[in-house]
Amino acid sequence: MDSRSIRGAYMSIVVRAAPIYLTKQVIDINNEPDPIKLTLELEIINNAEQDVYIKVTSTKYTVENPEQGSVTAGGSRRIHPTIDIPQPASLPYSDTIDVVIEVYADSNYTQKLTEGTLEIPLEIDNYEAWASTTIYTFDEGDEGWTGYDSLDSKSVEPGGQSLKVHADTSSSQTVTKAFTITSPEITPTGSRMVVVVYTKVAASSKADNSIFRASLRVKVYDTVNATERVLNEVWLFYSKTLNLNESEETPWRKLMVEVPSDMLSNPIQIIIEGELYLYAPSPVVNSIDLYIDHVVIAQQ
Repeated sequence: MDSRSIRGAYMSIVVRAAPIYLTKQVIDINNEPDPIKLTLELEIINNAEQDVYIKVTSTKYTVENPEQGSVTAGGSRRIHPTIDIPQPASLPYSDTIDVVIEVYADSNYTQKLTEGTLEIPLEIDNYEAWASTTIYTFDEGDEGWTGYDSLDSKSVEPGGQSLKVHADTSSSQTVTKAFTITSPEITPTGSRMVVVVYTKVAASSKADNSIFRASLRVKVYDTVNATERVLNEVWLFYSKTLNLNESEETPWRKLMVEVPSDMLSNPIQIIIEGELYLYAPSPVVNSIDLYIDHVVIAQQ
């Protein structure tokens, strides 16, 4: 994650954001509600000597959950404000989202200490309709993708399939599983490339106070120069606690990124990597599954 600082007279707050927020946030219009719900993931680092309270606003758009709570002195916390963006009347649509980070001394949000603005370039389009588009549905197999555990019947499309990564506590009460799912080689054909990845997580607990985490990042890899770049990173589960016989399954979530133009000179691969973490307070079999489906490679 990249950083931006907000400095007041007696304090310093650092806002760390994924690279896409500092370059361009692309949104594929397919399967989006009206208004579009854009959930940001920002890490707030509090270098002040006092606890602070964070509020997120925008002069252009509505923030559904502006009051994001406290960040302790010397500590950090990830926040997830959701911004409502009305579906545009025509495509493509471009704008800049002004995300105002307000810092307060009190939980009533009356004593403002400082504020700063993160400006996020925005583009909305129907990327699946671009001239050169490949959609990996995995309905007939893995289509050359590697690094997953199995194919699964959970899918964006009825009757389809997805790639699944699985972890459980059958052999240990604490498990950390890293995974790397890699696409077949892709030859760039134009000056722009947008990647859309649908993903979801499902967890099941067999003991009280079980903990689950799931993180994911999307990277592009230049197969000629052996260089790579992180395009996005998110937490799908962030220290999720479940009790005996509880389970939770997230909705399908879209990760949408544009590949930088300087990475389009050579054949590339899209890498989806991350980590699954489980903790079981007693010797039971908790499980977590991460799914990848309907990967769109749009070029023009």
